[in-house]
Amino acid sequence: MYDNMSEVKGGYTHLTTYFNSSDALSTDAYRLYMDDSIFIPCPAGFIHLDSFRIYEALEAGCIPIVENSRDFDFFTPYLGDNPVPMITDWSEAPVLIDRLYQSGNVENCRKQCYQWWTEYKSTIRENLARDIKNLGRSFFL
Repeated sequence: MYDNMSEVKGGYTHLTTYFNSSDALSTDAYRLYMDDSIFIPCPAGFIHLDSFRIYEALEAGCIPIVENSRDFDFFTPYLGDNPVPMITDWSEAPVLIDRLYQSGNVENCRKQCYQWWTEYKSTIRENLARDIKNLGRSFFL
């Protein structure tokens, strides 16, 4: 991932020696970089493809580039239809970014991701409130 993302012109990369190492960015520095970024690479987690990086990128209003599986679509079954760009190999990321810039669709993609994420969170809140309300009713029946 690092080598491929280093190819992106105008990009910023920061390599650490290991998770939570002394050469890691501080939380404040990390947030500043995210606030100033458009694309955020979101590699798979240690156990499965999902990771907190995706949601941090969406919360920051960035376009997450998500590593998905070659064998099956991990994200669509629980996130539903979404505009988040997904790749199966990190060599695809610079090509994807370049294609979005060349087509003039970067801002449109960012807005689509942000709008989808905002609506998705709203739907989760509504469903949770409904479920809690229904659960409360079942205790009094």
